[in-house]
Amino acid sequence: MKQAEPKPWSHYVKVPLLSSTASGLLSLAVFPIDLVNTIVKANPIHQPARTVVRDVYRKHGLQGFYKGGTMIFYELLPSNFVYFFTYDYLNKKSVDWFDRHQLKCKWIIPIATSFLAEVSCLFIYVPMDTILTRMQSHHPAYNYRSVWDGIRSIYQTEGLLRFYYSSHLTFIYSLVFTVLQFTNYEWFKTFYQRKSGGKEFGIAPSLLGTFFSTSIAVLLSNPVDTLVIQHQMTNFATNENATTWSILKEEYRQRGLRIFTRHIGLRLMSLNAFGLATLPVYEFLRQRYGVDVEF
Repeated sequence: MKQAEPKPWSHYVKVPLLSSTASGLLSLAVFPIDLVNTIVKANPIHQPARTVVRDVYRKHGLQGFYKGGTMIFYELLPSNFVYFFTYDYLNKKSVDWFDRHQLKCKWIIPIATSFLAEVSCLFIYVPMDTILTRMQSHHPAYNYRSVWDGIRSIYQTEGLLRFYYSSHLTFIYSLVFTVLQFTNYEWFKTFYQRKSGGKEFGIAPSLLGTFFSTSIAVLLSNPVDTLVIQHQMTNFATNENATTWSILKEEYRQRGLRIFTRHIGLRLMSLNAFGLATLPVYEFLRQRYGVDVEF
C-alpha cells in the first residue's frame, strides 16, 4: 500500500497553535457557566445555581461573571497547545508503528495518547487552574487582582509546593475525563466514517461526537471534579488537619451518594460548552492540514 506523504512539521505546530487560540477565544463566551459551577461546588452549603447567578450579578454586575477570565490566556492557550501537539505527534507515531507491524487494534491508541498528552501539560495546567478556581469562587480570602497577584500570594502564604498539591487529583481527573472524552470522540468519528463509507467528518457529526463524548466523560468524572475544586480552595497552611481523604469524607458525610450527581446539570452545560468551543475547531484544523489519522 502506498505510504501517505509525510506532512511538514509546520503543520503539527499550526494545528495546536490555531486550535488553542480559537478555542481560548470561544471559551470566553461560555466562561460564566464554568464560573457558576465553580462557586456552587466550592461552597460547602448547597446553593441553587440561580441563587449564585443572582448574587454575583447583584454584587458585581456582568463583570463578576468574568472574574478570572484572563486566566484563559495563561491556562487554556499554553496547556491546549501542549496537549494538541503531543496528542497529534503520539497518534502519528503510534499509527505508523501499528501499520509497520500490521496490527489491527488501533482503536486502543487514543486511550493511551489522550492520557499521555494530558499528563504532558499538567505542569502548566495544575497551578494555573488552582488560581483560576480561587478567582472564580469570589471567596474574600482569595480576592486576587490578577494571575501574578495570585502566584505571589500563594507562594508567600502557602509555599511553592501548593501550586502542585492538587496534582494527584488532577491526574485522576485527567485519567477519567480527558481519556473518556477524546477516546469516545475518536471512536465515534471512526464509526461514523466507516458507516458513511468515506473519510469526511464535517461540522455536524463533529458537534454530535463532541456532545456524546463529553457528556459520558462528565457523568463519570463529576465526583472527582467536586473534590478537585474543594481541594484547590483549601488553604493547607492555616488548615493543617485538612487532607484529601478528610475532604472526601466530609463531602460524603454531608451528601452521601449525591456526590455523584451534585450540580451535574450545570457541569454538563459547562463542559459541553467548552467542548463545543474546542473539539470541532480542532477537528476542522487537523483535517485542513492533514495531520489527523485513522484508527
